[in-house]
Amino acid sequence: MRDGSGRIQACQTRLPFAAKNGLRYLWLSSSGLPHGTGSGSPLHFKFRPADLPYYARIVIVEGVLKADVLYALRPELYIVATPCVTANHGALVELTLGRPVWIGFDQDHYSNETVCFHLASLIARRLRREKTLATTRIASWDAHVKGIDDAAVRNLPITSISVQQWLDRLSPRFRQIAMTRLSGIAEVSYRTKNRSGSQAV
Repeated sequence: MRDGSGRIQACQTRLPFAAKNGLRYLWLSSSGLPHGTGSGSPLHFKFRPADLPYYARIVIVEGVLKADVLYALRPELYIVATPCVTANHGALVELTLGRPVWIGFDQDHYSNETVCFHLASLIARRLRREKTLATTRIASWDAHVKGIDDAAVRNLPITSISVQQWLDRLSPRFRQIAMTRLSGIAEVSYRTKNRSGSQAV
């Protein structure tokens, strides 16, 4: 994983199989040793923040490999990866302050309650910081393809939808989960925010 200056700041190993606890990626860490240290959960940059144009759109993805694959195929994008959907929301919010953002988490946020919850959490934290939903959009592609990197590999169109459109697409149960999180963090009303249409990469 590389920081905003291109320096290696952490390392992950991808196992050829899923471990008993379901983990596929392991951090290089000495946290289990005397006087050891953990790896942290840093962001992985595919651009240098210091060189970022003022109005550049940042694409947030989950997972280092996804970021690397997406950047290899779409080098015009400004991509940053969080190790997982639960990690480093605070750092993401500060990094993207005042900038337009596409959140490109895996599309299982339509079927996985945990992913839906944490996506809503990130949206809410950005809303609280930005005071608007207009700069936050959800990346969208073929519903049969899970990851944004897979969509890029297949040369599928990658567009975006507004937060309101994302909420409208959720099942009643998942919409309740998302709105509870949004309301709890940012005190936002479901029907009064961001109704703009689709945009393409």
